[in-house]
Amino acid sequence: MNAKVFCAYNEGSVENSSFIGAEGFSIIIDVDNQKTLFDTGMRGRYLIHNLHYLGIKPDDISRVVISHNHNGNIGGLPRILEDRNEPTDVYANSLLAEIKNKKLLQLEKKILLHKMVGTTNLSEHLLAIGPFGPLKEYVVILKTLAGPAVIASCYHCGIERVLLSVKEITSQNPKCLIGGIHVPKANQTTINPIASVLSSFGSPSMYLNHCASPNGVTFLRVHFGLENVKDFYAGSNLNFEV
Repeated sequence: MNAKVFCAYNEGSVENSSFIGAEGFSIIIDVDNQKTLFDTGMRGRYLIHNLHYLGIKPDDISRVVISHNHNGNIGGLPRILEDRNEPTDVYANSLLAEIKNKKLLQLEKKILLHKMVGTTNLSEHLLAIGPFGPLKEYVVILKTLAGPAVIASCYHCGIERVLLSVKEITSQNPKCLIGGIHVPKANQTTINPIASVLSSFGSPSMYLNHCASPNGVTFLRVHFGLENVKDFYAGSNLNFEV
């Protein structure tokens, strides 16, 4: 069986395409005959635009998973809810009243809220793990035949803690990392410890976007090579066997 991972929202977009690049992060994971929207970007109209060019309607989405409560991760959720005909399952680290988004409170009847408190099985091949750090961040693991694909917005708590949990839960090193690695002031000094951690976990391939700054991506390519560190802009996609 195949699984597909699409970038629906990111600061950059695929060159010569109709996708909009804007601040924020959103990924679609299509597996087990379900489409999971992981984060929603900052602006709903851009997310809806990009989903249209991916051939995905809001009513096609089986569930929404929120990594943490920053605007770039949750800002597009109200528009998704407004454009749906039916309520949808939303998995988050907080109760709705704690998210502090007035628009979401107004749409409460369209949210079937699941407050995550630990590892959460979403479908046969997909789970969310956390919470990590003060922001109670969650990441998603896609269980592929080659090993776990880890999908994360930022790793605000540091990447080592998350990857240790991935290995504890799956008994495998991560096969690849998809999303952001938080390195806002990237230089060789800040990247070296991250590269050391990644090497200790088998040097997974990386498909980076969002808070993995251009300098951060460049320095990681110095360590791991162009073929192992690739951009994952809005409109990009990956295929996996599960």
